[in-house]
Formats: sequence, C-alpha cells, structure tokens
Amino acid sequence: MLKKRLLLVEDDYDVAEMLLLYIDSQGYDVFHADSGSSGVEMARSHFPNLILLDVMLPDMDGYDICVHLRSTALTRYIPT
Repeated sequence: MLKKRLLLVEDDYDVAEMLLLYIDSQGYDVFHADSGSSGVEMARSHFPNLILLDVMLPDMDGYDICVHLRSTALTRYIPT
C-alpha cells in the first residue's frame, strides 16, 4: 500500500523537527519546506495528499500560499 504524502511548510526548526518526527511515526512520507516559495514548488513537484502551513513565514504568509495553490489547476484540490 502506498504511503500518504504530507508537506509541512514551517520555518521554525524546532517545531518542524518535532512535527516531522511525529508525522513520520504515523506512517506518512513527509516533505519539509522552510519558506513559502519552496513550499509552493514542493507542492507542485511532490503532489502531497495534505499540506500543513505555518501562517507566518519569512517570504509569504500561509494565506497567500493557499491563494496561490488554489489558483493553480495542478494544486487546486490539495487540502491545506
């Protein structure tokens, strides 16, 4: 059975590490991006089943990322 893919977009290293360890232990393939722009690129290249977004990121906020992902046909239906 294929593992579900999850993309975590989080710039705080400690929070990201804790979440990555927990989510991985639950059987998910986890990808991590530490900025909004890299998160958008990873969403396009890895096609995750779910994206967890930090609201306050260094280059763009989580709301802007959601708007951007929803406006692109390739990532429109990924839950965020």
